[in-house]
Amino acid sequence: MPEEKEKQMPKYYIPLPDFSAILESLPPELNETKKHFIQASKEFLLAIRSMIDATITIADKLLEEKPKAEPAKKVKVK
Repeated sequence: MPEEKEKQMPKYYIPLPDFSAILESLPPELNETKKHFIQASKEFLLAIRSMIDATITIADKLLEEKPKAEPAKKVKVK
């Protein structure tokens, strides 16, 4: 029976609160505020995803570029 690998946590993992439980516990008068919070969170996460995608694209381009080889220099040997 293979051993189960433990799920590795990132080095600087910060546990986040359960936002769904928090939002459900708010009174109905704050429904509009909940909607704004959810929309703002979604836009924030989409912005982060865009930054990550852009960084990956840049990294891929940098890794594709091969350093230009300079012509060999002639060296006189005594």
